[in-house]
Amino acid sequence: MSVDLSINQVYRAKRKAREFILGDERLQYGKLRDYAKMIRVTDVGSTMILQTEITEPNTQPKFKRMFVRYNAQKVGFLGGCRPLVGLDGCHLKGKFGGHILSATARDGNDNIFPVALGVVKQENKDSWVWFLQTFADDIGKQDELNLVFILDRQEGLIPAMETLFPTVEHRFCVKHIYNNFKGLELKAALWRCVASTTVREFEKRMQDMKELDKEAWEYLADIQPTQWTKSHFTPRAISDCYVNNLSESFNSIILEARDKPIIAMLEWIRKLEQLKVDFKSFSDVPLGCYIYEVDNEYERHVVNLTRKCCTCRVWDLTGIPCKHGVAAIYKNLEKPEDYVHVCYRKDAYVAAYKEMITPLPGQDEWVETNQPAPVAPIVYKPPSRPPMKRKKDANEPNNPYKVFRSYRLIKCGFCHKEGHNSRRCKAGITGTRGTRNKHWPTKLRCNLSTSVSKSATWATTKEVCKATTLVCKATTLVCQPANQPASQSAT
Repeated sequence: MSVDLSINQVYRAKRKAREFILGDERLQYGKLRDYAKMIRVTDVGSTMILQTEITEPNTQPKFKRMFVRYNAQKVGFLGGCRPLVGLDGCHLKGKFGGHILSATARDGNDNIFPVALGVVKQENKDSWVWFLQTFADDIGKQDELNLVFILDRQEGLIPAMETLFPTVEHRFCVKHIYNNFKGLELKAALWRCVASTTVREFEKRMQDMKELDKEAWEYLADIQPTQWTKSHFTPRAISDCYVNNLSESFNSIILEARDKPIIAMLEWIRKLEQLKVDFKSFSDVPLGCYIYEVDNEYERHVVNLTRKCCTCRVWDLTGIPCKHGVAAIYKNLEKPEDYVHVCYRKDAYVAAYKEMITPLPGQDEWVETNQPAPVAPIVYKPPSRPPMKRKKDANEPNNPYKVFRSYRLIKCGFCHKEGHNSRRCKAGITGTRGTRNKHWPTKLRCNLSTSVSKSATWATTKEVCKATTLVCKATTLVCQPANQPASQSAT
């Protein structure tokens, strides 16, 4: 059976199939109020905030933004996660566009723990201020919870943080600073500065950076050290993380849902959410009650078991005893497990996931709000087809199971050399040729072998013509009859 379809027919058929399976994108905006109310009824303690706007008088309200936080997310975050929150935004790929703003945390086992998300029309300062203010009002005051934020340099996010939480500690994802550095040597020097855990080591690494490249040193000096290097991080976050991988990983996880209609996308995310140390080389000397001096031939540090800290600051930042701390703990005849922070314990892990996101009944059983149904926002469609794949950085690894055209070796079919094809081959000009292809027609081979370059000069062409004329005359002279006079043959 032969079927001839145009590309537009295929796109229309695909659009009809998506509407049949996932629902109409425009109509789902009108059901958002009922959806939010049903979540609040079935999952008590959840927060669903929907904002609309009226752009013209006597018109239906249009969708503006929405905040989503389930009860299990708040209980789990406050009960069993570390106070480190990653902030990031990503594009929606549906018909009406928009952005998802997310706040994610880490549990004691370093797993991703989404705390809240927002759906907005555009990612700017106004959207981030609204999302962060709603997040603070819903979860609790940031100063009381000792929260630490880690964020990319997203559009509008830094001004929003400076407006709402100027005194709250926040870190920058070093990956974005790393992308501004050129050369492997300079990038390696940056990582050495970032990984320094003491101020003295940091100052030494920065001096090395200054000697290597003064402009790079000035660029780093303009950024507060508390925002990008371990040596100036406070231990309140119980994490020495300096890259926002948890937010990027969450964006990658929900990639499959980002092109769905809004309710189908929120339901996809809701269902998704439902779903010892080397110490033998150290010697330790007790200096007092639970205070030890631990050293080897390379370094010396002081460990305070009562305060659960070490002068190397690794224990302070991570909440896990460092190698110096483990040596002191064993010297004190105790177990290192007893000195691990409570967020890593089984009780905290169980507390993070003890609450369940309540299942939601079908749309036929939703409670109607009797309020004006919002309509879809205005579509701002740029020219050309919208991109569906994220642009990768230059240093990101490619798919190992896919062969890219840039990796193919081009081989000429005429001279059999690599680096060009037969169209750009200059073998006929230079006179160097490879083995003839026996599959080529004889006439084509002759034409290629006797071809003259178009770039040859007119003088060269005239010389070729003269030589050809002389050859023809000589041939005529040799082939004339013996009894014919030579004077007549020469004329």
